[in-house]
This record gives sequence, C-alpha cells and structure tokens, in this order.
Amino acid sequence: MSRFGTEGTLAWATGDTLTTPSSISLAPDQMPQFPMDESYETDSVTHTTKTGRKFQYENYRLVKYQFNWTDLDENKKEDIDTMVNSLPIFAFNTTGKSTLGTFKIEPDSYTASETRFERYDVSFTAVGTSSL
Repeated sequence: MSRFGTEGTLAWATGDTLTTPSSISLAPDQMPQFPMDESYETDSVTHTTKTGRKFQYENYRLVKYQFNWTDLDENKKEDIDTMVNSLPIFAFNTTGKSTLGTFKIEPDSYTASETRFERYDVSFTAVGTSSL
C-alpha cells in the first residue's frame, strides 16, 4: 500500500495549542495519498561584508505539505470540512509511527470536488516546522 500506514488519526483543535483535541479517525481507504507534495517557505537574509564575504541568516523555515484524498466518502469529507473551516492546529498520527508533525492549515487552500455520487477528491495545504 502506498500510504503512511494502515490507519490514521487527524487530531485538531482551534487556536495555537493542541489541548483537548477533537479527532477524525481514518480507515485504510480514507488515508491521504502518499507521497505528498512538499515545498518550503523561508525568510532568509544575506549580508555581504566590505571584504566580500557573505553570511546568510535564516529567520524561519516552514515546510508545506499538500494533503490529498482521492475518492473520499461524504461523511469523512464533511468531518474534514469541519476541521478545515475552524482553521485549526492539527497533528497527523498513523499506526506504526508516532505523530508525524503538528501543522496549521493554510487559509484558502482547501478544495473539494465531487467525482461521483457521494465521493470526493479533497486537498489542502498544511504548514509546519517538521518534515514527514
């Protein structure tokens, strides 16, 4: 299976702390597609001395992941809708591994389209400081 594991959980809470989270349990056929598209957002500054030496300082480095689901059932799509619309902080856990990271959902990155009756393709971008 080309996914993270056999089952997973999206634990989420509104705000900036993951205390008393709500959760969405994912069965094997409801797991996001793997591999994920990965990109980086950085804020770095380069300073050049009078002698020509260059120093680069990185203020922050964030990792962005594109979570994608194909042919997701309507009930899980609605659960994910609720999570995304609260603009939460969330963690993704899978069987056989610990937490794969803590992320925030990038505003306006959520898309969902019905591919057939009560089946959806869903995706959103998550921003975090750790890599999967």
